[in-house]
Amino acid sequence: MAQKTAQELSDAAASKSLTADQFAQHLEDLGSAIQGDLDQIHRQTALELFRRIVEKTPVDTGLARANWQLSDQLNSKVLELGPPQEPDLDGITAAQGLWLFNNLSYIDQVEAGNSGSAGAGAVAVSLEETKHWLEKELKKMGYL
Repeated sequence: MAQKTAQELSDAAASKSLTADQFAQHLEDLGSAIQGDLDQIHRQTALELFRRIVEKTPVDTGLARANWQLSDQLNSKVLELGPPQEPDLDGITAAQGLWLFNNLSYIDQVEAGNSGSAGAGAVAVSLEETKHWLEKELKKMGYL
């Protein structure tokens, strides 16, 4: 059986009278549904931002693009040239912080547009775009 969404649970409770035990169970179910939605949107938003930043990072050698990392832990690794590795965020909850980072010493210059490869702002533009994306997703889920 598919888990009911927070909106479905809320609508169901509003449409009928509940005993105290039923209401308590309903609140527990609603809390679980909301937590599940929150965990899901946390992971989706992090991946959406990661993808947008990687896509917008200018490419000369490809090292700057390859070094974007998304993890629940910071590290100081500088990755080898190759395609960016999209992280597996299964099991990550909204209570866990996520880090999106790039350990290249010159990534600030790339973001500022001093790379010679392309314009500035992969991170800044992606943050703004992802903000709008998140608002749309929250509206679809019934939270806005």
